[in-house]
Amino acid sequence: DLLAEQFVVGKLEKDLSEPQLIEAAVSRIIDRDVDKGFIQEDLTPKAEIVEFAEAIAAEDLERGFTGVPAEDARELAKPIFSTELDDESLEVLVSRMTQLAFFSATPSGQVQFAQELLEQYFLGSWIIGLFPHRDTLIRALGLRAIPPDWLTLRVAAAWISSEMKVEDTRSLAMQTVARGTVFKNAIQLTILAANRSSALRGIPLERQDLAGVLFDYVDLGGVSL
Repeated sequence: DLLAEQFVVGKLEKDLSEPQLIEAAVSRIIDRDVDKGFIQEDLTPKAEIVEFAEAIAAEDLERGFTGVPAEDARELAKPIFSTELDDESLEVLVSRMTQLAFFSATPSGQVQFAQELLEQYFLGSWIIGLFPHRDTLIRALGLRAIPPDWLTLRVAAAWISSEMKVEDTRSLAMQTVARGTVFKNAIQLTILAANRSSALRGIPLERQDLAGVLFDYVDLGGVSL
């Protein structure tokens, strides 16, 4: 198990939050590929590797989690890596990125994540990166209802809470009332990030499709669902 190995080998701190533990494990996985000589960190900084993984996760989300064709994965990688390599060298680099330990290949040549938890983590960090771009964020959150038990929501919610962006998610929910999936995701993010009984106060919930949303700790007194 790729993640479990990092907890054993890397001796990751047990008092970290779940998103922090996965982030630390991801960092160690990248370091391992660097140590093996598979990646040259001067050509492919860690931040760009993470950005590529986020792009693959986002594309896979768009495709309904059926995997990303290797050719499309290479196209996603090319604008990310800030190198001055010639076309041939860049092609070799991009090909290596699709073979990172994060990923595995299907018999048909699709690139997919080696573990669902990794993909959920990178989807969460991708969503975080969209917060400055409201229209793009709304489109992303409207692609599918994110299951409330996915790491994706916990990663994004932890960042929202730490950066004091809860009012942004409340505003997002207000903006997307009656817009189905995006509203449902905004509500769940608000609940998780705020972690208080008044998290949804003032947001109209009546006659909205909220199937699957977990309302832990939320005061729904007087609200008709």
